[in-house]
Amino acid sequence: MARYASLEEGMAAIERFCEENGLSTERCYKLRLVCEELVVNLLTHGGGDGYELTLGMAGEDVAMGLRYGGEKFNPGATDKGPLEAIETSEFGGLGLFLVTQLVDALHYRYENGENIVDIAL
Repeated sequence: MARYASLEEGMAAIERFCEENGLSTERCYKLRLVCEELVVNLLTHGGGDGYELTLGMAGEDVAMGLRYGGEKFNPGATDKGPLEAIETSEFGGLGLFLVTQLVDALHYRYENGENIVDIAL
């Protein structure tokens, strides 16, 4: 598990992971988008001093884990309901809504002052 302080560091790790595992452009794009939304959110609102990122393959699935300090916040609990149009939707939380739509599974827990998010994609 590597510790990162910026979004750019995590994105570079994802690029290496995609190359090493021969992931399709589409899967790599989804992985980058999900990670970017979560990391920007935690760096902006989380109050922590960075994050730990793990990446691996679980059979055919990509497994991504994020661990970070700060206030308890479940990114999978955001419910924007059915969206009729982006232009008329409520501001805030749309990125997290997108994350929940792109992943196959998102599991969250809070342990010892840390947020832990495990994702299958």
